[in-house]
Amino acid sequence: MFKEKIFKEQLDELFLNLKYSLPSLVILSFIAAIVLYFYEKKEIVIYWFFLILIINIIRLLLKKEYFHSKNYTKFFKSFIFLTFLSSIVFSSIFFIAFPKSEILQSFLIFLIAGISAGGISSLSYSRVALTLFQIGLILPPAIKFFILSNEIYKLMAIILIMYLLMILKISLKTYKHYLEVIKLKIDYLNKSKELNVQNQRFFHLFNNIPIGIFFYNDKLNLIDCNNYFSQTLNVNKNTLIGLNMNKLIDKRIIPALKYVFRKKNGFYRGEYKSTFSKKDFFIELYTSFVELNNKVIEGVGVVIDLTKLKKSQKQIERLAYYDELTKLTKRAILFENIKLAINRLKREKVYSVFLYIDIDNFKDINDSLGHNIGDIYLKSVADILKKSIRDIDIASRIGGDEFGILLQNISDNKHIALKEAVEIASRISKEISKSIEIKGHIVNSTVSIGIVVIDEHIKNVYDILKFADSAMYKIKKESKNSIKVYDLKLKEEIDRIYEIKKDLEIALKEKQFILYFQPQFDKNKKIVGAEALIRWKHPKKGLIYPNEFLDVATEFNMLQDITNEVLRLAKNAFHKIPKKIPIGVNISGYDIYSDQLIDRLIKIINSSDFYKYLNLEITEQVFIKNIDKAVEIISILNKKYGIELSIDDFGTGYSSLQYLKKLNVNYLKIDRSFIRDMLIDNNDYVIVNTIVNMAKSMNLKTIAEGVETKEQFNALKKMGIDYFQGYHFSKPVEFEKFVRLFF
Repeated sequence: MFKEKIFKEQLDELFLNLKYSLPSLVILSFIAAIVLYFYEKKEIVIYWFFLILIINIIRLLLKKEYFHSKNYTKFFKSFIFLTFLSSIVFSSIFFIAFPKSEILQSFLIFLIAGISAGGISSLSYSRVALTLFQIGLILPPAIKFFILSNEIYKLMAIILIMYLLMILKISLKTYKHYLEVIKLKIDYLNKSKELNVQNQRFFHLFNNIPIGIFFYNDKLNLIDCNNYFSQTLNVNKNTLIGLNMNKLIDKRIIPALKYVFRKKNGFYRGEYKSTFSKKDFFIELYTSFVELNNKVIEGVGVVIDLTKLKKSQKQIERLAYYDELTKLTKRAILFENIKLAINRLKREKVYSVFLYIDIDNFKDINDSLGHNIGDIYLKSVADILKKSIRDIDIASRIGGDEFGILLQNISDNKHIALKEAVEIASRISKEISKSIEIKGHIVNSTVSIGIVVIDEHIKNVYDILKFADSAMYKIKKESKNSIKVYDLKLKEEIDRIYEIKKDLEIALKEKQFILYFQPQFDKNKKIVGAEALIRWKHPKKGLIYPNEFLDVATEFNMLQDITNEVLRLAKNAFHKIPKKIPIGVNISGYDIYSDQLIDRLIKIINSSDFYKYLNLEITEQVFIKNIDKAVEIISILNKKYGIELSIDDFGTGYSSLQYLKKLNVNYLKIDRSFIRDMLIDNNDYVIVNTIVNMAKSMNLKTIAEGVETKEQFNALKKMGIDYFQGYHFSKPVEFEKFVRLFF
């Protein structure tokens, strides 16, 4: 009887009703206390009243806490207990201050009856609360009357017991009634929620499905339609609502619309001309009926636009020959025409010229403004190319931001052909260099153009592309935004580059690289570290320095392989050094932004304690590209593996303070350009001193590079430089000589 599963809605109502029941109970208690105090002179009723007041204040606070809590179940027991306590404390007045006056006794019985009746209304949402409240309120006075010797009192006790039973029976009926109301309310809310979900589903489907849907009545007046239908017709939805479709210019769909009112599904497939836009479509129309009480009340039409399918054959042909974005010919067509130009030269001795065009820094446009802006810009470039050439010439998109132009049959004089090609290239370069506005953005870019005359040296299309790419490589290496004509001198340079590339591949395979070590010293001129510097020990050309091959390695994506080799050599050398000291290894931006960097380091270093002594040296310029990515990689290397980091050539970058706040850096290596002139140029002296002070404030160690004189060493030591590296102490030396420096 006293266990009850309660809904939140029931508990809500119980707590809400407290705003009526609590004040009533407190007021009636106050009246009873005043009456008994003045007429019976019983002071205990004052304490009795304050006890009731405290209990009901607690009930009020419980109510406030309940409506701010998400867990409602824990409040039910507290509510029941306080309700029962409140009733039994009120009825305890019959024991602690039973009045002698029969009138006052009747007065208290009257109050009990009133409060009991009020409890039915306020507590009807809980069987347990209602039952305990009535028992706690009525049973104590009944017991009091029963234990009194007067027969009248015993009769009153019996009457009160009968009243309690009656009240409980009425309360139970009221509770069941309210419970049914609560359940109906919950069912109503659930059904409403279900209906709302279904409505939302239909609304979402109706308005977002990529098929036109519309409803109409028996007079063929359009009642409603979805957004896709109006968008397909390119007509405002409000204009379509109420439209009589009998008035449409194209009547071919009318029979399918009328079929539904004979309880038949309609269908139409074919061409259709829009009344509003006069646009021609090819559609499929399916019509059906909405039925209510066995009567058709309206029709529904589903329209599928097949216009694109009818155009697909022509589009496929265009896709086979033309670039979809720029509408320029595809590279396959360009290559076929280059073959024809080569053969024509042999037969007719007429020269054609190939222009290889690359947009400078196009990636920056995509990254900063978005690919949609980049695509529009590519279209504008394509338009410039088409306007800059003759009808017989061919402009093609080779791929990405690269274009090719074949200027056909220019002249039988090679120099004239080249001159005209350069003029066209210059005109193209000038036009593309102009700023243009795209969707509110000002876009600026330039182009690099490689020019190849199709002459007797050209054997095939591969030669053309190789020579054009060579000219482009030369431009990119020297400076962008220029025009380069492929010639024999350029050929010799490109051949040399490819020769280095080939030798590098062999060098990596045969492990021809060695390390030189430049020691680093503390203030007492003791070796505290070293920088590992790569050298290429070529079997024929001898020792080759990095500046002679690193650019080529970078161009042909071989830099990471070389970094791997340096790490391997450094690890092997580390285990042979008589004293365990940090070894610095330079890594590039290609390394730091590689997703495989950490895996490569783990694989190369393996379980060696070289982790603890490896110091990766990174230049400032690396961080300009993507500081957040660099921070992520460096944090893993530093925190997880204990690998230290140095900023090399510090002071020559553009965002020093920005990244120093984010990176877990251990050392700052001050660039040699500041050290060299610091004793003769006060600006350099101030810069070095500032870097040292900044490093100290950030708990970073400093290493001075390029220390070549005793005077520089003394000045730097006085500033507070931690470590020193330069010819004043030692040049970079082979490993064997480096080891001897420890003895």
